[in-house]
Amino acid sequence: MSPSSKRPRPDPPPRRDAAAAAARPAGAEPEVTRPTTPPPADAAAPSTGYGPLGPPTGPGGRLAAFFGLAYALIGVVGPSLLSVGSVRPTDSAAEIARELTDQRGRMSAGILITLFSLFFFIVFLSWLYRWLRDAEGEGGWLAHVALIGGILLVAMLSVVILLSIAVTVLEDYGPDPV
Repeated sequence: MSPSSKRPRPDPPPRRDAAAAAARPAGAEPEVTRPTTPPPADAAAPSTGYGPLGPPTGPGGRLAAFFGLAYALIGVVGPSLLSVGSVRPTDSAAEIARELTDQRGRMSAGILITLFSLFFFIVFLSWLYRWLRDAEGEGGWLAHVALIGGILLVAMLSVVILLSIAVTVLEDYGPDPV
């Protein structure tokens, strides 16, 4: 860069807006407008590194922490209701079918609670990804690992939920439970 390009440029002469001149009443003084220039790139506001929701202790961070805590609490309750009581692999198909129909209401509640907890987790995961990405800066990898792990968790829980829904659809397995 040459030394002459670093010199400050003089302000351009004032512009007169033709539309404003036409709308101005007769005898009124003309309005002078100066063009706005964007601030130089090096004068940008410094980044706090916390992302759009603020630091972990700010209002957005507290809300995200609440969502993470809500997922942790609700996410334990939901899947625990999805288990099928006292079924063993050695039980007959008729006994397993009877147990599935007896526990249908509890499993349906577990499905709804688990789906509800995934909402909290997705909101927390999106905040965590943004916060880690901003904290790491360019070239960071931890934010991507956390995001991929969270997406895999949601996918695996979705498969478990779908299988649980398939198990609870039938009210009676009939004479041939297999």
